[in-house]
Amino acid sequence: MRVPWPVAIACSTVTVAAAAASQMHDDEIRSVGDGASTSSSSSAHVEARQASGNPAVDSFIRRFHPSAARLGDYLYVDGGSISRLVNDSSQVRAMNATVAIPLNEAWTNQTLTMREIDRTLLPNVNLPVLWADPAGNALYTYGGDSIGTNSTYTRAQQYFKFTPAGGGRDGSWSEATPADAFKFSQLYKPARSAFTSCNGVGYSLGGYAYGGTDDRFSGADSGLPLAGMATYDFATRLWDNVSLADAFSGGNSAGGMPGYYPTNGAAVCLPDLGGAGALMFFGGRGLSANGRDSVPLQLNDMLIYDIAGKRWLWQGTRGADGAAGVPRHRRDACAAVGRGRNGTYEV
Repeated sequence: MRVPWPVAIACSTVTVAAAAASQMHDDEIRSVGDGASTSSSSSAHVEARQASGNPAVDSFIRRFHPSAARLGDYLYVDGGSISRLVNDSSQVRAMNATVAIPLNEAWTNQTLTMREIDRTLLPNVNLPVLWADPAGNALYTYGGDSIGTNSTYTRAQQYFKFTPAGGGRDGSWSEATPADAFKFSQLYKPARSAFTSCNGVGYSLGGYAYGGTDDRFSGADSGLPLAGMATYDFATRLWDNVSLADAFSGGNSAGGMPGYYPTNGAAVCLPDLGGAGALMFFGGRGLSANGRDSVPLQLNDMLIYDIAGKRWLWQGTRGADGAAGVPRHRRDACAAVGRGRNGTYEV
């Protein structure tokens, strides 16, 4: 059986402008500064859509490479950068606030007011892992691609917890504490991993590490793939790492690419499949073990992880017109899942 692609796959046109995906290349992202180029007058540009600290409508260009997660009645957007026009030229700086967008009220792009929450404690990164824990009423963030040089970030092995307040419109970040500090210290902070949370556990598949994520890779001039899936149990605070060898080492892997590992992909949770739920990963690229070569991960194959059985499966897909209807490959895309009819899911 091959899974059909729904028309709704155009998730990258999400109506929340704050969560728009970017098509910038990695070298373009790493050239972004850490905020030093921001004009001191930026705090004066207060607009209706966002509370403070961001450019006015007539100078705003775009927000790119944030991460987003829903918790309760709010969508939280964190990380990434923002570009604006200053004296007819583009300036880029890291986002200095976590944005909370209400989902329990009607709004348009013109009437929406996005709440800003201080994130001074957090490093400035693109596409950080962002997990939602509805049972614990918390968000967790980990890793990400450093914006500019940040030796504090690359030296430390940290992750952070967000506790909402005021019904979700406010809240605060704090450094989280793992139950097994040594095991956590053995992990590498990922850049461009595919992440989702599912039934009380956060998952981060693949991605890469380099000097901008971890000092242990300071000699690497390009990203080296992380051949594992990091997991974090929200209730026990235990971290673990699941090998990808069974998924990417054999001829049964997507495109038959042994020695290549996934980066820049998307992930969703299918909470009721297989008893304990299943994870679906798709898109992105396969990065060679030495980090020098990459190939696109085509969307005619999806990687499924059976949580209860702890096994990897590849699932073929098709379009309405057969293979011709499968969307083109893409990386750093957004993905969403909703329940369909008769026990199905729409992705």
